[in-house]
Amino acid sequence: MATVTVNDTPIRYEDSGGDGPVILFSHDFLMDHTIFDVPIAALTDFVSGL
Repeated sequence: MATVTVNDTPIRYEDSGGDGPVILFSHDFLMDHTIFDVPIAALTDFVSGL
């Protein structure tokens, strides 16, 4: 998983690719990126998840 640092805080991200509009998924402190596996899989043909 890629990482970008903002204000000395590392932020991990995953780009699902695709040519459609981008949707940014963000979770709270007690969750992780796997919470978005189902919606990203369902929307793969229509949007790019980031």
